[in-house]
Amino acid sequence: CEPDGKLIRVWDLHGAEPYLTSIALTDAHVYLADAGNREIVRHDYDGRMVDRFGKKGDSRHNPGFVLPSPYFKIVIGNDGSLTINNHGRHRIETYAPDGTFVSSWGKPSFSIDGFCGCCNPCWFDRLPDGRFVTSEKGLNRVKIYTADGAFQCVVAGAEQLEAEADPFVAQALGNCRVGCAYDVAVDSKGTILILDPKHKLVRVFAAVA
Repeated sequence: CEPDGKLIRVWDLHGAEPYLTSIALTDAHVYLADAGNREIVRHDYDGRMVDRFGKKGDSRHNPGFVLPSPYFKIVIGNDGSLTINNHGRHRIETYAPDGTFVSSWGKPSFSIDGFCGCCNPCWFDRLPDGRFVTSEKGLNRVKIYTADGAFQCVVAGAEQLEAEADPFVAQALGNCRVGCAYDVAVDSKGTILILDPKHKLVRVFAAVA
């Protein structure tokens, strides 16, 4: 679309049940996270599909995306690599721009340094220095990990997010396909923004000097 909302063109989606949850851009390509088909789709800026990847056992050594719930995000790193949350495996994965699996970090655990529940981290973003900000649903908490995946600190927990008593959250705990998931984003200064669906506001967190 144009900045004023005027439609320019429509892109065709591929796969049996496309369910797009994230978009990431490079100078040449548009990457789409398709939670419905459990894969990443790469388009050029004319809308033509160039590639798709993510199925287990392909020639690029992909482990396969396990997505019990429709939370699936892709972020472009400063080095051009792709970072993706494979939340059914409780980890963040790194891929080369051509879709080749490179590495991963994360573990299932109720301990503060791990990810609990069926499908976490549900959302994440990266700070300017390469560190990760992750968001978990169920036991709502937002945390920071180093660029290598080592736990660093908690940004906000259930006490700050005040989600534990919400009826919608109780429903989410019984069905992982719905949920009170707090999306996160960071700006160029490292300020962390948390989208709060319960209170319909954006919470802003900044590092303490």
